Amino acid sequence: MNSITISHQMGSYLLILLFLSAFSCTSERVAEEIPRFNHVVLYVTDMERSIAFYSDALGLENHQRIDELTIKDKSGSQNVVPVNMILMRLPGSRFIFEMIENPSAYDSTTAHSHYQHVGIEVADIEESLNRAVSNGAMEATPIRTIYAGDIVTKTVSFKGPDGEQIEFMQMLEGDY
Repeated sequence: MNSITISHQMGSYLLILLFLSAFSCTSERVAEEIPRFNHVVLYVTDMERSIAFYSDALGLENHQRIDELTIKDKSGSQNVVPVNMILMRLPGSRFIFEMIENPSAYDSTTAHSHYQHVGIEVADIEESLNRAVSNGAMEATPIRTIYAGDIVTKTVSFKGPDGEQIEFMQMLEGDY
């Protein structure tokens, strides 16, 4: 099986897992079911390096490590697929930052152009950026102030260990 086939199978298995995992935390779900953003997924080339970066630079905490997926189809047959996956969260948040190790993630034949960036709200943009840079982030833009209607933020964009785009934003006025 080539890496493209594995990547496409992983995508199908991942969608099933994410759908099931969205309903597996029933004790955390609110009584009124309302739509909410649940997660963002990033393929990474080196899982341990990425976990260290997102933990040390951005403060994410390990929520769950997953090493295999068992997929059952309508006929009852099942397939066990090995994965190297982690679900991470910011402290106090239910939003999942999911990483899946795929050493060929950034090969031109498997890369997806639809991922643009992940935005993280921080209390102190300068302190947060310094922490990220001291842990290996590559600064891509200077800190700037953005005015969007009645919303005012400071933002900065930088790159993580695999070149993924990350934005810090500090809310100054209004709210998203």
